Amino acid sequence: MVSNESNTKKRSGDPRILVVRDRYAKVNAVNAIEKIGLHGTVILRASGFSISDAVNVANIVTQKMLTGTSKVQKVTVDSIERRETGALISTIEITLVKLPL
Repeated sequence: MVSNESNTKKRSGDPRILVVRDRYAKVNAVNAIEKIGLHGTVILRASGFSISDAVNVANIVTQKMLTGTSKVQKVTVDSIERRETGALISTIEITLVKLPL
């Protein structure tokens, strides 16, 4: 099994953040559910080609695994400039929250 935990805290000390960098959507979804269980919320972050993977993870969590008990609270889309080339890289941040019972 591939673990994505190493991607979780590389850019921020916030334990709610899950950085999506690979195509293991189900593994990322399980990691997201674990964070929702611990903190009540998870923030999915991705950039470039990984944006679609983060959207897939959000859909898996809210529509398949935690149907009716979680929702997308906020979506932020932005871009950053790569220093080496000056190219703009798209970024996304998706906040998922656990609904009160």
